[in-house]
Amino acid sequence: MANNFVSDGNNVRVKLTDVSVSGLPYLKGLLPYIASETASAGETITGHTTGMWRLPCASAVTFGDGATVHWNPATELAVSTAVSGCFRLGVAEVQVVSGETEVIVRLYNTSTVIKA
Repeated sequence: MANNFVSDGNNVRVKLTDVSVSGLPYLKGLLPYIASETASAGETITGHTTGMWRLPCASAVTFGDGATVHWNPATELAVSTAVSGCFRLGVAEVQVVSGETEVIVRLYNTSTVIKA
């Protein structure tokens, strides 16, 4: 292995500026991650930057197989259409039809924050 290898990049250490809730998505710069634990501002946690995660979505939202999934921090729900404050999180692993309240998301390695 190359001697400059640092890590596989599946996790990131994050010093929180606000409260985190275990299992919910957040951003470190443009990097989306899933919080590994619930913690307070000032604490340092590990965030998961890869993998597939089951996340809540509104029952009226639909996702096609492989469709882009955005996260709305204000509502703490996955959304299919980005609005101000949302960030691109990943892609839907399987189709979600109206009436379902969860989506399985494969995380992106980078994100885009949607500005107003």
